[in-house]
Amino acid sequence: MNIRLTFFTLLLTALCLQLNAQHDRCGSVHHHNEMKAKYPANFQEDSEFERWMTKKLEERALSGERMGVITIPVVVHVIHDGDPVGVNENISDAQILSQIQVLNEDFRKMAGTRGDNSNPVGVDTEIEWCMAQVDPSGNPTNGINRV
Repeated sequence: MNIRLTFFTLLLTALCLQLNAQHDRCGSVHHHNEMKAKYPANFQEDSEFERWMTKKLEERALSGERMGVITIPVVVHVIHDGDPVGVNENISDAQILSQIQVLNEDFRKMAGTRGDNSNPVGVDTEIEWCMAQVDPSGNPTNGINRV
């Protein structure tokens, strides 16, 4: 009886750990923490970054300098089971580019798009995304990484 109870307890513990691990929907935080542990000199504490960013924003506000549109290059990672591009989870380049366009329309609150609305709280964030054109090694890329 004790063996069954021990086995059941271990099984339940493993199940709980697995369910807890599935709570993270995106691996970016895990990856960020791994890279931070591996290359600590390349990372700063979040609070240090926040202080730096606040200071820069205050400096720009005092000088009257307008930042303008900020463009953020992105890399889209498509994880697939070997299907051809455009089939099942291996989504097409056009679908990726379309979603980047929708993201830009929403964040820029562009007139004539679904991002445009009459909500008085909504604003043009002056943030846009584009596909990365250079990888970390300096080589050209289309910003889509298929794995």
